[in-house]
Amino acid sequence: SHGRAGGVLVRGSSSPRIVNNRILANEGANLAVLDDASPTIEENTMSDAPARGLVIISKASGLFARNTICNSDLANVYVGGDASPNMTANLIFDGAASGLVIEDNASGRFEHNLISGHEQPAVAVQGHAKPTMRCNVVTHGGMGGIWLDESAGGVFAHNYIENGDGAWRIGADVEAEMEGDNLSAQEEVFKHPAKGPSAPKDAQKMVLVCGPEGFNYDKLSLGVAGLSITDS
Repeated sequence: SHGRAGGVLVRGSSSPRIVNNRILANEGANLAVLDDASPTIEENTMSDAPARGLVIISKASGLFARNTICNSDLANVYVGGDASPNMTANLIFDGAASGLVIEDNASGRFEHNLISGHEQPAVAVQGHAKPTMRCNVVTHGGMGGIWLDESAGGVFAHNYIENGDGAWRIGADVEAEMEGDNLSAQEEVFKHPAKGPSAPKDAQKMVLVCGPEGFNYDKLSLGVAGLSITDS
């Protein structure tokens, strides 16, 4: 924690497994993955970064599952270059900028994540990025839920978007595949488990918790892989 040049750096062609750590308040990124690295990053907490919480750039890939990434001054998660991560069942919340920024020529799969409580768009897809986003819960984005900028694209299916300043903002030259509305997204999120390859069988499902009156995103509870968060 409190490193002046960042917290953890994964680079080269390395493929380490980093599990169950607290990576806090580092002046660069709390965790940066670059070059051709392909790590497995599971069940870590990355919080309070003066810059970005998690950075994945260059041609990096890997599995990022069941992490808590929060309270960054810039994007909680930044994916750029030609990176193509697999991000599933992460809690990404409370940031002064966006929750998830995907730009340049980045791609990757983003499934069953909670992205909530950001002052700028919860998800910003920019440049020529083309991610696949399925069954994510996106709430409380200060400038919108999912923002597709100009030439961005990708596949967006069964994402639940709520309480943003406009659920979608879509630029002029966007070419993207979109499927499902909030009702179908709600059904899909409950129906399908988050498929982290090394996740224990009893800790793979994302569960939205609501009262008898239905979903109230002023009080959102989510359980992912044994982790829980309440956003009020």
